[in-house]
Amino acid sequence: MDFNDQRRGRLALIRHLVDALPEHGVPATPVDFPPLPGEPLKERFKGPLRPI
Repeated sequence: MDFNDQRRGRLALIRHLVDALPEHGVPATPVDFPPLPGEPLKERFKGPLRPI
């Protein structure tokens, strides 16, 4: 790998890491979340609305 070119070096490193990931499926198991305690709170916002 030629790391004198930072962009190519980073891309080569990312490609190497992606290639090292195992290629097998992950079983889809449902996740059961316990109920939250109490009632949900109201959202309060003070001030003018501004775009993000």
